[in-house]
Formats: sequence, C-alpha cells, structure tokens
Amino acid sequence: MTADYSQSGAYVRYYRDSNHWSEYKQLLAAHARLMLDDPTSEYYLSYQKYHLHIDEWQPEGTPKGTAVLIHGGGGNGRILAPFAQVIRDSGWRVIAPDLPGFGLTQSQTSTPLELNDWLEAIDSILKEHEGVKVLFGLSLGGLTAVNAAQRNSCVRGVFATTLLDMSQDSSFIRAARWPSLGRLTLLGFHFIPTILRKLSIPLKIAAPFERMSTIRPLQAYFESQPLIGNRWINIGFFHSLYRQHLDTITALSNLWLVHPGEDTWTPIELSTDTLHRLTGRKKLITLSNGSHLPLEEPAYSELKTHITAFLEDVTDRTSA
Repeated sequence: MTADYSQSGAYVRYYRDSNHWSEYKQLLAAHARLMLDDPTSEYYLSYQKYHLHIDEWQPEGTPKGTAVLIHGGGGNGRILAPFAQVIRDSGWRVIAPDLPGFGLTQSQTSTPLELNDWLEAIDSILKEHEGVKVLFGLSLGGLTAVNAAQRNSCVRGVFATTLLDMSQDSSFIRAARWPSLGRLTLLGFHFIPTILRKLSIPLKIAAPFERMSTIRPLQAYFESQPLIGNRWINIGFFHSLYRQHLDTITALSNLWLVHPGEDTWTPIELSTDTLHRLTGRKKLITLSNGSHLPLEEPAYSELKTHITAFLEDVTDRTSA
C-alpha cells in the first residue's frame, strides 16, 4: 500500500488532515474570488487493486442523478471542487475520485499503472450508484470519460473541457513540457519500451504546470505540491495513453466539448481534431478565455452556465 505525506512529513489519509486543501481554498478565494465548500463526505472505495479516495458532494433533496468528475494526468479529484459545486447546486450528486496513481488513492499492487486502471476505477464507481449518470472530464480526463462512457451504457452524457488524444504523435509531443522530451519519449516507446516503462519521473518534469493556469500563485501551487507536480509517475502510464485507439469508439449518445479559449497547454485544435473523429450527438463550445483549468473570468462564469445547460439537457432527454 502506498503512503502519501504532507509537507510536514505526517501521513495523510484524508485531505482534511493536510494543508493541500486549505491552501487551495485560500488561493482561489484570494486570486479567483471563488469560495469553496468542503465535500459532504470524504471516504474510500475498495476494489480489486486499489483503495480509491472519493470526495462526494450531495445536493439538497433527492439528487437528480450522479455526476462523476474525472481529473487529468496531473491532478486529483479535489482540484475539481470549483466544478463540483456548480453541479451540486444544479441538484446532482457529485463523485470526485482520485484515480489510481494520483492524489490519496492507495495501491495494493506492484503492477505498473495503466490507463485501464483508470477505466476500471470509473466502472466500479458507476456500479455503486443508481439512476441517471454523467461524466465530466478535465484535460486528460476528457477522452478518458469518452472511453468510460463506451464501456458503460448507463452513462447519459459526457461533458469535457479537452479531448486530448495521446495516441497521436503530434498531440503527445504538444502535451509534454518540452517538445524535445515528447519526441525522445516516443523514440523510447518504439525502441526500448520495456526499459522505459520501468522508469518514473516527477509530473512537473513531464508536464508544463505553468500552463495549467494564468493565475501565478496557482501555477506555483500545482508545480510544488507533493500530490500534484512533485508526484512521481511511472512512464508506463504514458505509454498506455499512447497505445489507446479511438477506432474502438462508436457513436456517442451526448458529448459536449466546452473548451477554454486560451488554453496554451492543449490548444483547441488538438481537441477538435479528436472531436471530428468521433461520431454521435456532439456539441462544441469555446469559452471567451480561460486557461487549461478555466477559473479565470469570464470563462468560469460561462463554464457554469454551460454545465447547467448540459445537465438540463440530459434531464430533458432522459425523461422524454
């Protein structure tokens, strides 16, 4: 079982026991004027190889359905709290897991992390809840949500901020912190995959966390936190992302891509290229501005409006 530690060195099992959450709330209050609530509950869901850390937000009254938030390849479920509150205030239950390899989720296996571990985790969460279910994906979580929806017919819609397809050489290189690092990694995948998959690197070396947000204190927070930028990830995980294939995806029932307008990490053309290769009912919306994590105004206010509209659309289509 893996252990996660706070900056003081104390073992951390819950975010309420660490400074990660309090610092994030303070930064958003001071620099984005966002006041965040604590989740209704924080617990673990055990299945197969992992103990999944779960944040849950409960609305007042009976939930209209369940929304599962899927974070990206450099985050955790708690980072998505600004979006969880919007969904909760629309009357939905929100489940925000730390997916395998990230956040406070604990592993019971020495098997290298792969994308399929994420998909199995989402499968397990969806089985825990009845009623209408939707997926929200940020960054790498966008296409992960699409893949998860294909495996679970109970999912009535996917809302994504990006659709980054890491199986495309150009997208893989663009997502790396430096293009040269992306190209070198791809060469390693082709010529020494067995060796490379055994290596681990800090996420802040692999990804450009300075492009996560235009809010400078948040940039420093994402890069320095032990559970985010300073987290070490096995390169085998990135190899599994490179080996995923869109040709296994059939028509989607309801996909909304609501892309930040000024995302310099994964520009909109990377997402629209993926969107065009997907079939089914889909919608493209571009925010007026907004970085990779779109908390800037007016992007965040626009995003809230589109989240509410998406959930209303799902409810209308489900009850029709």
